[in-house]
Amino acid sequence: MKNQAVKEALWKLVDEEKSELLQICADLIKIPSVTPAQCESILEHVTCFLSDCSISYQVVRGPDEMPSIIAEVGEEEGPVAIIDGHNDVVCPGDLSKWRFSPYCGTITDTQILGRGTSDMKCGVGLALFIAKKIKEKKLKLKGKLRLFIVHDEEAGGEKGSMYLIEHGYADDCSFCLIPEPTSYNYVEVGQKGSVRMKVVTHGTPVNGSIINYVGKNAIHEMMRFLSKIDELCEMDGIYFENQQQVLLDSKRIIRECFDEEGVENAIDRINLNLMDIDGGTSNSMTPEVCTALVGMLVPVGIKTEDIVKKVQEICEREGITDIEITYPRLKDGACTDVDTPLVRSTVANATEIKGETVYPAYQWATSDAKFFRYHNIPAIQYGPANSLGIHSYNEDVEIKDILDCTKVYFGVLEDLIGFEADTVLKTENQAERV
Repeated sequence: MKNQAVKEALWKLVDEEKSELLQICADLIKIPSVTPAQCESILEHVTCFLSDCSISYQVVRGPDEMPSIIAEVGEEEGPVAIIDGHNDVVCPGDLSKWRFSPYCGTITDTQILGRGTSDMKCGVGLALFIAKKIKEKKLKLKGKLRLFIVHDEEAGGEKGSMYLIEHGYADDCSFCLIPEPTSYNYVEVGQKGSVRMKVVTHGTPVNGSIINYVGKNAIHEMMRFLSKIDELCEMDGIYFENQQQVLLDSKRIIRECFDEEGVENAIDRINLNLMDIDGGTSNSMTPEVCTALVGMLVPVGIKTEDIVKKVQEICEREGITDIEITYPRLKDGACTDVDTPLVRSTVANATEIKGETVYPAYQWATSDAKFFRYHNIPAIQYGPANSLGIHSYNEDVEIKDILDCTKVYFGVLEDLIGFEADTVLKTENQAERV
């Protein structure tokens, strides 16, 4: 731990300026940002916010002109921390199933309401708040805080965080904090990889009246293939000794979070999702071609190359030959060692602020954290969330979660970079005199 008095002054600042923090979050939620065109609107909002705060930034456009914002506060010398967050959100779906407008951004006594509150506009909001307070209060950080604000995470992150990292914008980074939803009592130190498998089966078209005897139905072939790939969900991962306790804690946490029998297997098993299937053009003819898209989340401990081999083995064993399989996405899971200063600091600060034990754990989902880990940059995910409301109707987040997470991030910055104590304590003394 660094200077406890500095931490407590920073945490007090969060409480004193709570209304501003919540309003920053609410303003982001009020801007729809599902489509690339909508993301241009929230891009304009955030860049105007940064300009008003006199925070330097640049807009970097990746593939398909997808915009990302890079903003910086702090000093040129010293360690560099990145807070990475995304402003794109998933579609709100059937509006009649919402109790409130998905873009209301309403602040109640205990919650903020709307699409993206958990995933993850309140996370972006707390990052903007921290950068603003460092600049506004002249808090001298003994290094640099860099914000990555991207707009492509829900689509995979390749045009946002991955593009920025691969083009050198994180080369000097010491560690990365991602306020994606975690909440509950864990700090995410590992996440699943992602696989997209495109499957095309072929048949021999004939009149449907004789298909049981002549020809081949491409959809039937697809069904035969899909009925076998559940075997992928039984693949065993390889976990090292220092990962065993994290694995056990992760399984306990997801059981307590969702209270569903067997849900703990989402941690160390492949999750398989049939995303789309299409075939057939005529009522009387059998389909000649069928196409399916299969999504998989792959746990830490299983390599995507082993999935490819397993799929080949299934096809060979079952004699499925009229099939083409390609992999538009093959991303391994990745983790940050629990013994790194970043994990130790985040867990310690979260435990102190929440007043209960917080554990490092693997998560059942995936995010842009993996791109930092692929480049050997320690990364954690810790952010405000209502876990059951992510990507669902009536999304919301607890105000206390937002405040706690903001305090944790200030605590980690003090631990791993440090603030000049007099610049923080002077601000506290001035506030007391006022």
